[in-house]
Amino acid sequence: MPFSKKKLPALCKKLLPVLLSIFLLSFIWTLSWSLISGVFYVTMIIGLFAPDQATFKSLKRQWFAFLFIGWFAISTLWSPSVTVGNVTDVLRYALCILGLLFIFSTPARDKILWQWIPTVAFLPALVGVVIFYLKNPLYIRLEHFGKYPVSSASLYAFFAIISLWNLRPSDEKKKFWLNAVPLIIFVPALLLTQSRGPVFGFVTGCAAFVGVLLFRRFRPSPHQIALLLTILLMAVPQLFAEVKPPPAPTTVTEATQSFLTRGTTYRTAIWKSALDQMPNHWLAGFGLYAPYTWLQTRYAEYGIPYPVPHLHSILFWALFHGGIIGLGLTLLLITQSTCKALRYAYMTGNWLPLALLASGIFCCMFGGNKYLHGPRGEWITFWIPICYALTCPAKNKIRT
Repeated sequence: MPFSKKKLPALCKKLLPVLLSIFLLSFIWTLSWSLISGVFYVTMIIGLFAPDQATFKSLKRQWFAFLFIGWFAISTLWSPSVTVGNVTDVLRYALCILGLLFIFSTPARDKILWQWIPTVAFLPALVGVVIFYLKNPLYIRLEHFGKYPVSSASLYAFFAIISLWNLRPSDEKKKFWLNAVPLIIFVPALLLTQSRGPVFGFVTGCAAFVGVLLFRRFRPSPHQIALLLTILLMAVPQLFAEVKPPPAPTTVTEATQSFLTRGTTYRTAIWKSALDQMPNHWLAGFGLYAPYTWLQTRYAEYGIPYPVPHLHSILFWALFHGGIIGLGLTLLLITQSTCKALRYAYMTGNWLPLALLASGIFCCMFGGNKYLHGPRGEWITFWIPICYALTCPAKNKIRT
């Protein structure tokens, strides 16, 4: 009996949540960006057969995402020494991100296997920790299968928040332990990376969870809200402290002290140096493929002791490459995503989109450099939370 054309969309709708879950897990399973991209391309193709009417209605409301992608894609044209390869690459990257937004706009968004993702993800995390510290002393910053510590920490924070979400009140003891054990693995692993941006990002995600509970239960007054925000932001000045980073630690005690006292690790100097490059480029920036030549050759002029590969902040990335227009679009995209996630959390009690977004955005404030690219580390901190938040429905429909 020939395969019915009507059965294909139904099959794709069943497959898509599983493939999307596998795609999320692929970031912690493998080091191969090619494999991660391959999983995504398969997921994107299957997604083309799984939309419904609500999918296209959701996409019609995502103008800030379209403008962000479009502006930075177009900025390639005024990058120094732009090549045909640059243009074709950025078009492919833009289509990938639009594909991700499309997938999250389908019914698969509400059927992602969140309850099983931490259970599967903690196994490679545990293996990675054991292998790393069999070869290195405990004071060395943890790297997940060779990933940079900050990227590793962002992964652990992402899956830790999902574990925490799955621990919400439930009568299923099995479900509790399937997520409590991963959380016990992810949080120490996060701390062992000694990466404060993702650590504070995780704390911010937890604060979003607590904030939703307080709002829905106690309906706090404005001055109570201000007090909570003040307590949360008390840690921020320490992040910006102008402290010279101490020498590389040689003990666990020194590593702990370095984690608590090393300030921004020259980030403020990097950001100030980026502002110094902006005259005559404030409006439209330098273009997407503009290099950071001064950070490679003249870094000492800005008090930075070694070459730096990127700007370590999505805001300064947006300003440098896209100018005030690019920075404005970035802030609008983040604001729209946050408002949708906040409203959804308040209406339904589902704080997962808000927590993932809060954690990811905080991470991006202090790291990352490929925000218009194919599947990379920035997707787990920026694009996946952004797309998940942007597609929050106005009313609670299907929850996992």
